Amino acid sequence: MNDRDRQTLGRTAHAHVAEWYRKRHPDRWLIDDTAIRFGGERFSLLTSVNVLDHRLCDPYLQIVKLVLQTLEGAAFPLEPPQSAASRRPDLADFRTREVWEVKPMSQGKQKALRQLSAFLALLRQADREYAALSRNSARYRSNLIDASEIWHPGRRLEVPSARVSAPVPGVLSFSSPQPGVILWEHEATKP
Repeated sequence: MNDRDRQTLGRTAHAHVAEWYRKRHPDRWLIDDTAIRFGGERFSLLTSVNVLDHRLCDPYLQIVKLVLQTLEGAAFPLEPPQSAASRRPDLADFRTREVWEVKPMSQGKQKALRQLSAFLALLRQADREYAALSRNSARYRSNLIDASEIWHPGRRLEVPSARVSAPVPGVLSFSSPQPGVILWEHEATKP
């Protein structure tokens, strides 16, 4: 299997996990790779606010979005990147304050744990920024999300396997060896 096929399978695995979780929790605000989602609605993390949707003007969501668009290895907190970029957890649930990282089994859980740790730090930074802003003014308090709990690794999930037809026909299977980590593996079917 070539790198392009592995990347396609990775996107498929991420999409499957996110879709499965969204169907189980349709009434929750989630971060799902490149978007903030609520129900069937998708709001990009990579673009500016759609001011026509008042929910996205929520102070807490905007601070989370800002923090996730900061420079990796920044010299100071909230340093912006040189180009439009975003660091995003693979899946995060605003209600339960859980975060998951999805990786191929071949990369192992150590890489997932490193990224999970970085995303937890970013989301906790967003909470500190939000607390400082909202402490002094009711105007900046969120009407959508309770940010009083601390972000933590998500519980182990039993994600069902998924049949894939492209790029390589087979089955994606998932395991969660520890909280916050979901590993996937592809087994090609014989022609």
